[in-house]
Amino acid sequence: MASITWQVLIVAIPATLASKYVQGYYQASAREIIRINGTTKAPVMNFAAETSLGMVTVRAFNMVDRFVKNYLKHVDTDASLFFHSNVTMERLILRIETLQNLTVFTAALLLILVPMDYVFQGNTNVT
Repeated sequence: MASITWQVLIVAIPATLASKYVQGYYQASAREIIRINGTTKAPVMNFAAETSLGMVTVRAFNMVDRFVKNYLKHVDTDASLFFHSNVTMERLILRIETLQNLTVFTAALLLILVPMDYVFQGNTNVT
């Protein structure tokens, strides 16, 4: 693109720098969300393991409903953070794609505005 329409660099370079900035900002947030997600996954696994080992006692004292409610509370907390992790990733993808689309749109616009004789069109004598 830059060899034919060098003006596209006016948009491509800032878009690349903005893309790197957005990725750096995202990585810090993503690490923290993944760390928190790991802390919410452990209670779910631990609760499920303890409940399965003590199932006879849970049934004997008729506490199945209480254990199911606690388990669903742990799963909801874990799923909530998993959802936030996915939303953060989608927001990053949306921003990066917007910057890429801006670069491609600018290149296409500049190619349309460039004079006809500036770009070699190939062999137009087809017989």
